[in-house]
Amino acid sequence: MTLVWRVRVEPDVFYLRFYRALLENGMRSEEASLLQRAARQAEESVYTLFSGQHMIRCADF
Repeated sequence: MTLVWRVRVEPDVFYLRFYRALLENGMRSEEASLLQRAARQAEESVYTLFSGQHMIRCADF
């Protein structure tokens, strides 16, 4: 059996949720366009800090 782990960082998750909440309320198309662009950039800021795996033997339990 193998334990696999990953630390995923979402540095702009607050802003992403904020932008989406604003977009749900409706607004002019120019404002919505800017917020959609900002939301896409926030989504793209996600990255994996580190990951790894560790073989687990029955004796490890």
